[in-house]
Amino acid sequence: MLAFVYWHDDKHSTHEAAFNNVTVAGCVIGMVFFGVLADIFGRRKMYGFQLIIVIVGTMGVVMSSTGYIPIDQTNSQAPGSIDFSSFGSMNIESWLLFWRFLSGIGIGAEYPLSAVIAAEFSPTTKRARILAIVFAMQAAGIAAVAIVSLIVTKAVQRRHPYNPEQPETSARAVDQIWRWVFGLSLLPALVTAIMRFTIPESPRYTLDVLNDPLKASKETDRLKGFTPGSEVFSQSDTAVNSRCLESNEEEIVTNGGNSDGPVEDGDAKGLTIRQYFWIEGNWRYLFATSAIWLLMDFSTYFLGVNETQQLSKFWYGPTVVVKSPSTWDSNTVDPKVSIFSVLIENSVHLLVIESITSNTGSILLVLFISRLNRKLLAWATFLATGILLIVTGASLLATIGSQSWGVGIALYSLCKFADAFGPSPLTFLLPAEIFPTTYRASCHGISAASGKVGALLASVLLEYITFGRGSKKITESASPTAWLGYVLIVFAIPMFIGAGIGWLYIPELQHPSGESKTLEQLAEGRQSERSESMRDLDMT
Repeated sequence: MLAFVYWHDDKHSTHEAAFNNVTVAGCVIGMVFFGVLADIFGRRKMYGFQLIIVIVGTMGVVMSSTGYIPIDQTNSQAPGSIDFSSFGSMNIESWLLFWRFLSGIGIGAEYPLSAVIAAEFSPTTKRARILAIVFAMQAAGIAAVAIVSLIVTKAVQRRHPYNPEQPETSARAVDQIWRWVFGLSLLPALVTAIMRFTIPESPRYTLDVLNDPLKASKETDRLKGFTPGSEVFSQSDTAVNSRCLESNEEEIVTNGGNSDGPVEDGDAKGLTIRQYFWIEGNWRYLFATSAIWLLMDFSTYFLGVNETQQLSKFWYGPTVVVKSPSTWDSNTVDPKVSIFSVLIENSVHLLVIESITSNTGSILLVLFISRLNRKLLAWATFLATGILLIVTGASLLATIGSQSWGVGIALYSLCKFADAFGPSPLTFLLPAEIFPTTYRASCHGISAASGKVGALLASVLLEYITFGRGSKKITESASPTAWLGYVLIVFAIPMFIGAGIGWLYIPELQHPSGESKTLEQLAEGRQSERSESMRDLDMT
């Protein structure tokens, strides 16, 4: 929509790439910065402040303007249109880049804060499922955006008929559409902000970092409805409460009510960063969670960014390109297509292909994650996604010039399903479970930021990479799917590397029985693994 309004005849994706990359760059900063701040100042304060940044950034985007433009500088050949790039008192592109960067910082902060809070507030038996539900909200949000965009476009279209001879006259209407879509997103954000400022601090953070067992016990009792003698918590969830009570009595925690064995305090207390990560060898875990996230985002970047542009290559891909459209026009077939038709088609394609498959994968993961070994699931889905990318790319190359468009759409949908069922949610989930409370948010932020660095690398490569003659993104005589087909095949390789790294360095998150380990057990790191290995040897 921005391209249609402000860069109508732009046939290169320079502006598009700039907006995407500046947002991702903001995410990288927000992930690391707020992850560290959450470990220093607490989860609750950062959780509310982070959303305020997103709200302010979104408001800035909605209100971005070109400023004052003299009437005599309007385009006389297209009444109602204006040369926005030359005569405004302000540069709207600069404002949009600034506000998107600020929004990116807030969006990036969402990753470590949401994951860590969900993990630390959850009972052990339900921790994986709750984290999966949190991540599933992304797919639900994409579906909501597609629906809102469809409704707003339909409403505006009724009032502003499209003139194919002067498409620029629709710029004002399209400018209203994207501002309405962005503006409406503020409503749920404002409601959420109120709730975030009213939640208590994480009991685990209060106990392990602030060293205030009395306050942690009160917070836990209020949140879970726990009273002495009740059985609200399962055996594996009494660790926090027992640690609070025993700390009040100045006793050394030796069991914490967990029937699985000894539960240490799990906070890496007494260990410096150097001791915990380097001497104890737990840097391997941070390397693994960061590396697999980087490789996953690198491989699947094009499946998420500019989703409608990628979907159009599958929808119209097998046909011969009859025009070289501007960047706003994802329809490569109809030379007189209406901007409203393009927006409606994009929303429908997003709902049919992306939203249904991603939401299905997310729902199935929520239902079955507690029954599956998460380390094995990550390994298997990384491999499966890589294989599907290769098969999808090969099918695109094989069907160019034919009418077998349904094959490409079906395979692309499977790629989205596999990604939603495994790699994307698991890279989000793993660092929230593995690390101790003292470093949990920082480690999650570093891991997530590594993923966005992978996305930036992919973005740079995708802007310049070509695969031989006639296989660029858009050509006059060949289908744009040729370029995408080669990209899918080449970008599948990192998924196989990620599967290997995850299998070698990610620890087991569950007991042999399938029950999840407590956060206290996982926080012990490689020391816990060595203890379990010795216990297994003694039993044999």
